[in-house]
Amino acid sequence: MSSCFSSTARLALLLLLLILSGTASAQRLVRDGGLYYPTPSGKENLRGNNWLATHKHQYFDSYYHLGTDYSVDMKKGSPAYAISGGTVIYTTRNASAENSLVVIEVKVNSDTGQGKTAYAYYGHVSPRVNKGDDVFAGQLIGSVMSYPGGGDHLHFAINEVSPVVSTSVLGMTYRRGDSKIGKLKASIGWGRGKVLDGLPPDWFTFEAENKGRLEKRGFIDPMSFLNNHRPAAGKDEAILLRYRSNTNGDYFYTTDVNELGANGNGDYVRESDQGKVFLFQVPGTVRVYRYVGRLTGFHHYTTNFSELGNGNDEYVLETNRFYAFEKDPSSGQTGPSQYAKMHRYCNKESGVHLFTLDFSELRHGNSVWRYEGVAWYQKRS
Repeated sequence: MSSCFSSTARLALLLLLLILSGTASAQRLVRDGGLYYPTPSGKENLRGNNWLATHKHQYFDSYYHLGTDYSVDMKKGSPAYAISGGTVIYTTRNASAENSLVVIEVKVNSDTGQGKTAYAYYGHVSPRVNKGDDVFAGQLIGSVMSYPGGGDHLHFAINEVSPVVSTSVLGMTYRRGDSKIGKLKASIGWGRGKVLDGLPPDWFTFEAENKGRLEKRGFIDPMSFLNNHRPAAGKDEAILLRYRSNTNGDYFYTTDVNELGANGNGDYVRESDQGKVFLFQVPGTVRVYRYVGRLTGFHHYTTNFSELGNGNDEYVLETNRFYAFEKDPSSGQTGPSQYAKMHRYCNKESGVHLFTLDFSELRHGNSVWRYEGVAWYQKRS
């Protein structure tokens, strides 16, 4: 797509608009229910969930993993997101990725209960938040650091008992090959546990049972937690609302009618609804990133994180609001498709971006609007 950012003449016009009208930027609100994945793709490592995976050198230095590693599509600088609204209770900013950590206390709902407290761990990240900060669901909270020896990844964990940021030595039992119960000690921190003196040979006779006996210090399978606290089928879709500012012509898109009201507010007017998008990541969808101009208040949306990254001198990355398909999910199928292209346009004079499902609205562009191609795919209604 051709760039619609940074033009000297346009910036002069935008500064004039700013002086005359002030910055127009919609308020960000916390959305209840459901959890985001902590990474853009929501994919773990190539071998899948490595919760409780054991690493051993013969029977000594036996470690077990108290989280899952997100390594697919992850590299130094890749974003990490808050799975839910919450409060940052711990951060470390170390030169080494191994010791860098963000812990967020979150409130989550499930089919069996509401208002449950849990602690979300983001390991090997450079924090972009501070202790005491309130965060939004989907907010950028850190970026992945370069991991020693390669293999950059996000270590993600959930503790449903209490925040664990130090190491303790705890005892645990195991079933021996002769059906008797043996005892071991483990040194346990926020990332992994270490069985002191190593795992005995007969541990592996009943490995599945004994893994259940591992001392976890409140940590649980993070993937099960995310899946069990996602909305029921049909509740993960929402209508994409379109608003237009009377002041500076900005187009604003949201799934939350509370952001700007059912009909708009003093500046923004609600226009046409733009089909349906996903509130949470489902297979095949990607995150749609939302940015706002630092000076202009103009909003921009893209599935391509590298387009504006974590923001720049002109744009600020806001909290994520929805997901859509990067590629046509109905490709190769016969018959009518329930999916449509979201077309992207840029105003040649002001730099305002407009997105529409209705290609006939501006078609291939005109003297004012430049057509920039298909931004993403989503449901028609």
